[in-house]
Amino acid sequence: MCGAAISCNSKLQTCPALLSVEAEYIAMTRTAQEAIWICQLLKDLGYKQTHSITLFGDNKGVISLAGNPSDHPQTKHIASCHYFICFAVSNNTVLLKYISTLEIAAGGLTKELSGPKHHSFIVRDLEV
Repeated sequence: MCGAAISCNSKLQTCPALLSVEAEYIAMTRTAQEAIWICQLLKDLGYKQTHSITLFGDNKGVISLAGNPSDHPQTKHIASCHYFICFAVSNNTVLLKYISTLEIAAGGLTKELSGPKHHSFIVRDLEV
């Protein structure tokens, strides 16, 4: 909110994923659910939201699948409960945007980084 993270969550997935796209799709669905819940809480507190919730992802396959699930026959086994993200995207509640893996702020906390790459994350965070 206002350019800062207001929620952070990390846990093992409760259902197995057969593809990396499926794993990230499930994670994006859960992220959208939490973001919508937070927005509803803020609305109840009097904050007026004027735009869609923007979620950033580094997997173009997930963004494509959320926008048009019928064009992906290899993912027909994904449980229907995970198609919530498709509904949220189709009614403009959630907007998905691609961001390079190198630009993800959490990358400095979740990936092994060389010295220069670690330094670039530190410098970037200090400039913000």
